[in-house]
Amino acid sequence: MYCNTDPKPSHHLKPPAPNPSETQLSPLQSMREREYLPLIPKAERTLIRSFLAAVYAARGCTHEPSPLRDAWSQTMELAAGLGTWTLDFELPQLTNRNLLDLVLLLERRLLGGCLVDHMLTHKRRPLSCRTLRGRGHEGWICVLGGSNCIEVNLEKWGREVSPSEPWDFEGVWCSSRLELLCHALAHELVHAVVLNFWPEMDASTPAYIADSRHGPIFRLLNNQLFGHATTALRPKFPRDPNLPRVAAAAAEAAHSLVLPVFRTVMAMEGGQEQGLLIPGAF
Repeated sequence: MYCNTDPKPSHHLKPPAPNPSETQLSPLQSMREREYLPLIPKAERTLIRSFLAAVYAARGCTHEPSPLRDAWSQTMELAAGLGTWTLDFELPQLTNRNLLDLVLLLERRLLGGCLVDHMLTHKRRPLSCRTLRGRGHEGWICVLGGSNCIEVNLEKWGREVSPSEPWDFEGVWCSSRLELLCHALAHELVHAVVLNFWPEMDASTPAYIADSRHGPIFRLLNNQLFGHATTALRPKFPRDPNLPRVAAAAAEAAHSLVLPVFRTVMAMEGGQEQGLLIPGAF
């Protein structure tokens, strides 16, 4: 999620409702791409198509599932090879420098350097990272704060994420903390793209700011850039490892509640703060 404090309202995330059985997906969260795409005005769709074409050319693959999976696989191998991360990393590895190295790797490999190049060309503040603890932000794992700074909540990264206890991050199965972290940071890069390429869209376009800035424009970019098909984060039930992922997901859909994970709360300054939420068990 993103938070702009220059000097516009800040954004931060809120924990989900205490009783998950009382939470419901918003209409936008329930839509498929073919349903929310017509909600994006033609002018914005033209800008987004042009941007996506540039990213695809720069990174060497489109949004098609197979090449995008390969791109993610290669990126994860490089992330593990940075020397500062392990798949099941411990909290001491969550440093500002390590996080920034990871963000820049994701941006270079999966955005083709388009965001960083744009920031340099237009003299925008560079991407940065910092870790936080407490401050009343109990419900979120990371957020795009002011000045293009991605903030990571240290208190939310002790939960086990493993092949035996995977998590579903926006439609992507994550079997390690590092994989989950990479996808969470990629989510924040979508907000950084909109904020830096199209600040007016970020500030006032209903197709973006709807659903706490997770409207159709966010949904489209998140899916086309990173393969994130939903805006939900949830633990997965134990499953037969021989069952194909698609079949397992379909089987689970009949027995589990897809938790909505984005909410908006009013910040102390009177603005809205947004972020990436997680179920209370994380």
